[in-house]
Amino acid sequence: MSGYQALRFEIYQELGECYTAVGQLARASRYLHQARQECWQDPRPLVSLGVIALKENQPQEARNYFEAALALKPEDDQALYGLGQVAQSIGQLPEARQWFQAAWERNPDNLEALKGILATGEEPESLELAAGALRTHLERRPADLKMLQRLADIYVRQGKAADAVDLLERILIFEPDNLEAQDLLARVQGADQNATNTLS
Repeated sequence: MSGYQALRFEIYQELGECYTAVGQLARASRYLHQARQECWQDPRPLVSLGVIALKENQPQEARNYFEAALALKPEDDQALYGLGQVAQSIGQLPEARQWFQAAWERNPDNLEALKGILATGEEPESLELAAGALRTHLERRPADLKMLQRLADIYVRQGKAADAVDLLERILIFEPDNLEAQDLLARVQGADQNATNTLS
């Protein structure tokens, strides 16, 4: 691909993404198809077209685009995440969780995939999977207070009150006005106090 062709590709791709972001999906689709014509080996237009298909409530078409992107680049975390969104949109939560996990394992910076893991299950094994993913993320980004709070919330749901309190107190050191953390801490401590009173 020539330098001029590569430039045209990037322009079309960026225009497609921009028009998708503002909801002009037909125009976005035209630019993305033009990008695809400029460089069929790049999976990004296919991923973006899959996103548009999801927005238009066409999960099978979206799946086709994401699978085509993976055929070009099997480790593409955005395409894997897209397949998770497809599965989630049709209620296939175990499958969605597998795709989200695969996307996150390919790219631990893909926070949308991590959020997908968190959103697709309340059963014990799902919560433990989400907690493990968050712990790994926080090893790399210990100052990510939003994810620290998500982990605290999971600990509450797992019945790990002491671990949740430890995390929430750490959050409140840095964000003393964090109302959500304050509320969750009060609920956990209140539940512990009620349990103590019941036992005594």
